[in-house]
Amino acid sequence: MNLIHPETKESFKQLSLIFTVILLGIFLFAGFVVLFIITDSGGIVSENHKSYFILKWIFVGLVIVLIPFAIVSHRKYTDRIDKSLPLKIKLLKYRNSFIGKILIISFICMFNSVLLFIYGDLYLLIPLVLFIFYFLLNRPYIEKIAEELDLNYNEKSELKE
Repeated sequence: MNLIHPETKESFKQLSLIFTVILLGIFLFAGFVVLFIITDSGGIVSENHKSYFILKWIFVGLVIVLIPFAIVSHRKYTDRIDKSLPLKIKLLKYRNSFIGKILIISFICMFNSVLLFIYGDLYLLIPLVLFIFYFLLNRPYIEKIAEELDLNYNEKSELKE
C-alpha cells in the first residue's frame, strides 16, 4: 500500500495556495483600477501624453520577451529535473520553477493595470483580460504536473492521492 508523503501533499497545497493568492492580488488590483477608470472617466494622465506612446511600446516589448522567456525557462527547468529523484524533491523543484513562471505573468498583468490606471485607455482592458485568462490557464493541477514532470505510474498515483 502506498503511503502518501506529507511533503508531497504539502508541496501541491503550497503551489495551489501561492497561485490563488497571486490570482486574488491580480483580481483585486485590476478590479480597483477598472472601478477607478469607470468612476473617474479616465486615468490620471490623458492618453495623448507623450509618455503613453513610449510606455505602450515598452509594454509590448516586455510581453514579447517575457512570456516566451517564462514558458521556455519553465519547460527547460522541468525537463532537466532528474527522473530518479524522490517525488517530493521533484515537486519542490517544479514549484520553484512554476512560481517564477506565474510571477512573470502576474508582473505583466500588474504592469498592464498600472498603464490602465495612469492613462485610462479602455483598449488596455483587452490585453488585461487576455493575460488574466492566460494566467488562469496555467493553474496547477495534478495531471499537468505529472505530465510536465513525466512521472511514472506510482508517482502519479501518489500525487493523485
